[in-house]
Order: sequence, then structure tokens, then C-alpha cells
Amino acid sequence: MALTGPQVEVRRDGAELDGLAAARAAVARATEAERSQAAMILAFALFACGRDAEALAAAEQSMQWVSASDRPQCAQFQEQLRGAVRDAVGAPFETTVSRLQGEIAGLEAEVARRRSWRFLNEADGFLHRTLRDLADKLAQFQQTTRPAVEERLRWARRIDELTRSHPLARTTWEAARAAIAAADGKLASGLYREVPIDLRPQMGLVPIGCNPASGLWEFYDLRSAFDPQRPTDPATLPIPVHQPDGSLLMADGMGIVFVLVPGGTALIGAQSTDAQAPRFDPAARVLEGPPVKVQLEPFLLARHELTQGQWLRLSGGERPSFYKIGERYDVAQADAVDNKIGEAHPVERVSWEMATRLLLHHGLDLPTEAQWEHACRAGTDTPWWTGDDAQSLAGAANVLDRLAERVHPQWGRAEGDFTDGYVGPAPVGTFRANPWGFHDVHGNLCEWCRDWASNNPYPRRPGDGLILVTEAARFRIVRGGGYNSPASIARASRPEGLGPEIRNTFTGVRPARALTR
Repeated sequence: MALTGPQVEVRRDGAELDGLAAARAAVARATEAERSQAAMILAFALFACGRDAEALAAAEQSMQWVSASDRPQCAQFQEQLRGAVRDAVGAPFETTVSRLQGEIAGLEAEVARRRSWRFLNEADGFLHRTLRDLADKLAQFQQTTRPAVEERLRWARRIDELTRSHPLARTTWEAARAAIAAADGKLASGLYREVPIDLRPQMGLVPIGCNPASGLWEFYDLRSAFDPQRPTDPATLPIPVHQPDGSLLMADGMGIVFVLVPGGTALIGAQSTDAQAPRFDPAARVLEGPPVKVQLEPFLLARHELTQGQWLRLSGGERPSFYKIGERYDVAQADAVDNKIGEAHPVERVSWEMATRLLLHHGLDLPTEAQWEHACRAGTDTPWWTGDDAQSLAGAANVLDRLAERVHPQWGRAEGDFTDGYVGPAPVGTFRANPWGFHDVHGNLCEWCRDWASNNPYPRRPGDGLILVTEAARFRIVRGGGYNSPASIARASRPEGLGPEIRNTFTGVRPARALTR
């Protein structure tokens, strides 16, 4: 009766089927004197399992077997059963359900408040922790991973079509392919002849056209312009247009512009020992030389440092930068520009690990040191692409200048007598581009490279020039110097090393992408 009896408060919840099986066994084994009581127990067991008609029939049968002396008690049990059946389908039942729902809500609230559980059996504790961890992961999957995957699926279904034929593109992949293959110096630079390119559509990119200043072709990355937080039809994303001087009008919402960098033999590094030998630089340190020749395949490299807006869109909402959008530098100098931080400012405070993880997720990567220096020099041999002396950086680089020297004397002394107007990072594209169209390769932010740093002269991999380090290295290479770097640190050949987990306010990212051939 403890399993199925009429007194709900003493019944063992969840044991009704066990009680029914036990009651059937009792009826089968009951003596003639026990048969009536066993039949009544069976009736309540059937009722407890929701079998009301069978329960009433069993109760009627028990009256056939009961003795005259026990008939009044049996009749009382029978009436109790009928009342229970009536209550189960009438207003009392609704009252009971309402009461139980209230108890369940109270128990759920109590469970939600609890943060730790103790079990007498360690196996039960392990099972509870495992199931709770699984439930948390499933909830997170439902809330974040599933929507992200669904969004990527929707994007993938459109991107192939838009890559091949974007309604707002002003040129086609067929035109780009023909011009680059011809490399006639008019529709495309003759530099593309050294390593011929049979260009195919690159998934997710749209051709912008040939930069009239550099002769190199440039391409627009749609995903970095698409905001999944405010989804719009990617067919409506505007494609940038070259100005007559090759510049691009930077605007909030603008995606990554990739330059197709010509392949060929690149001379990497500098030396300070022989003024008549190639790549002489009196400031070059020992680890910058001797200059080595590296065979590079053509590759795609971002024209600008990755912006805060682009990181925000690619990451789904992350804002890692110290310099926050909407804020201003706390600089009161008269010769400082009104530097309100916007989406076009470069993203900083991103570690090598963060940058690599995000870029690889979107089919991008960091450039190797060799690729970076090849693009930075853009065919020049001087310490800076602008010339032999630091003064040549005026108007072309955001480095430690006279203004920054006054505001932050702890940063050191300026090299070159000029003021660029910025004490912190400047919006990308503010300063003059190098001959291949790249902005801010000297100054603004230091830029992560893919390679491990080493003082030993390891060989470089043909194709991308990756340094083949075999020792247990601790640092990744950064290049180009930042807004707080003297001009000598921003030289084209100077590498620095940072731990891959380091985040600071003067290091950022210039994305690269391998060319699908």
C-alpha cells in the first residue's frame, strides 16, 4: 500500500508500476481468505497507474470474495476508490494539479539558488557534475553556437554567387584575370610578369580594379563589411572606388581591401657593414642581416591595418581595443588633431593568439615576415620606403614625433623634425601610401607576423618565406613600429619579438590571404 495506496502523502512517487506488479503477484498467490484484500490492493494499484475502469472492476470483484464480517470495511474502501476516481477527473483534480505546479515552481526556484551539491556517493556526484556541465554546454550551444552556424550557412549560400558577380562591382573577374595575365603596365603592373598569375575568383572577394597609382589590382573582402548583428543583404554592400590618385575614401562600415602583391625574388633584411653592398643601413643590427633572397609566390595583403569596425564585425561584437570608439585622446596641445576614435581606427590590444584565431576562422592569416617586408619596401632599398633619413617620413607615418615627445617624454626622443598630429593611433589611410598602395607600414601600430622570432639564421620556406625555426622559441615577430616608436624602430628591416599572448595599445594586425591558384 505504500507504493500505491490511497494516501498520496505517504505514497512513494515514481513507484506506481512497481506497486502494480506487486499487487498482481499478491492476487495470484493469495489464499481464499486473503483474496478479497489482495483484490482491493490491486484496485488501488490500477488507480494509481491511471487505469480507473480496471480499478473499479477489481473493487467489485473483491466484494465477491469478502466474508460477511469484512463486507462493511470492503464497502468503505470501495466507496473511497470511487471518490478518488471522481476527484481525478473533476474540480478537485484541477486543484491538486494547481497545487503541485506551485510546489514544482518552488522547488525549481530552490534548485536555481543552489550552487553546490554534496553526495554521499561520489559516483552520484560525478554523474551530477557531468550532466550539469553538459546541460550548460548545450544551453550555450543553443544560444551562441547554433545562431552563429546558421548565420554562416546563410552567408555561404550567398557568397559564391556574389563573389562571381556582385551587382555593385565595377569590373569582373574575367577582366582582372586578363589584365593581370597580360601585365602590360597599363591595365596591370608589369611586376606581375615575374611570377605569372592565372587568376581565378577568390571566394568572398570582389575585384575593385587596378590601382591607378600602383598598377596593382585590389580586391574587396565582403565578410569584413558585413555586420551579422545588423544583417543586410550582402548584395547591397557598396564596393569601394579608386580615386584618380589611387586613394580610397575610408568610411565606417568599410571592409578589408586586399592588394594582390606580385611574387618573385625578394631581398629580406639589411646590413650596416658595407656601404657599397645591397641593403646598406647604418642603423641595422646584426640580427637584421645578412640580407637573404627569398622566393615568394603572389599573395594578398591588406592595404590597411585591420580596423576596430572590421574586428567588431568579424568577431561578432568583440571590442578589445584600449582606445574606445566614441572617445577622444586626452591631449590638449594646440597642434594635435581632434582625434575622436571611430571604426576606422586600427584595432589594438589583440594578441598574436587572438589575431590568428580570428583570421583563420575567416580563411585569412597573418603575413610572414618576408611577405611583410616585401610589401613594406614596395621595390625600394632604403631604410624606409620614403628614403634614407627619418625626416622623409613626414606625412607618410605616425611615429614618435615632436608632439608625442612633449606629451610623453618617457617614450624617448623624436627622430626627424616634424609633427604628424597624432599622439595615439590615427585612422587607417590617414597618411601617404607606399608605391604599392600600403598605408602605415611605418608607424601607427606594430604589426604581428606569423613567424617565430629567433637570433639564429634559420632557412626560410620557399613560397611564403616563413622562418623554419626548430628551437623552442618564445616570441613572435612584430614589424613596422607604432605611434610611440622612434623612426629607427619603424625601419623596413627591423624585427621585434613579443610573446604571442601579449596585448598592448601599440600592436595590431594586417591580414593576409593565400591566393587560390
